[in-house]
Amino acid sequence: MNTELDGKRALVTGGASGIGRAIANALAAEGARVIIGDVDAAAGQTAATEITGRGLHARAVHCDVTKESSVVDAIANVRATEGALDLMVNNAGIGGALAPLTRSQADDWDRVYAVNLRGVFFGIKHAANAMPDGGCIVNIASIAGLRGSSLLGPYGATKAAVIQLTQTAALELAKQHIRVNAICPGWIDTPMLQDLERARLVRQIPLGRIGEPAEVAGLVVYLASSAAAFVTGSILRVDGGIAS
Repeated sequence: MNTELDGKRALVTGGASGIGRAIANALAAEGARVIIGDVDAAAGQTAATEITGRGLHARAVHCDVTKESSVVDAIANVRATEGALDLMVNNAGIGGALAPLTRSQADDWDRVYAVNLRGVFFGIKHAANAMPDGGCIVNIASIAGLRGSSLLGPYGATKAAVIQLTQTAALELAKQHIRVNAICPGWIDTPMLQDLERARLVRQIPLGRIGEPAEVAGLVVYLASSAAAFVTGSILRVDGGIAS
């Protein structure tokens, strides 16, 4: 087994399902001590048990990224049990209602903003304070943040903001030896796609298929590794060429 991340302490928000669960599994397989933060505590525990059942290290903590106090508590829990934090993956996110801007509701905007952007801000802010010896922060954005996406106004706007926030944090935290990067997945096989027509999505993708969560997770592993020691402020696409 590759032990590049042996002993690294990693907190993954939204780690109970979808891309977050794949990230937690991939990091644990590389030797990291994974803490799964999720608003659904039971699902988080199930995901952690799946990992520990393979002889790897994982546990779960409750984390509602829309509440700063909850993010503070989750990171404090990591520091109390692990000593410090080496890797923060700000993955928690929601899609919001599919609607044209002229029919979008303010409540939906507020909900998507609270999870997708405020949650990332809280994660960056408090993770940085838990990394006295430097570390790595990876934010999960989206190709919807790189270009207009019909019916995904709130989602795309928050993901575009995550990209800008990533670049700002990379500049501000470089002197603390904290690297900050963002990953922009395209159409990935997660529950978020359940209400969309898959055949239509595939026709948009040059590689001719929907991506797998593990393909996003692999890039997180790279960014957390020494191979990416000179990589910060980067926005990396995992989209099968759709945004080319």
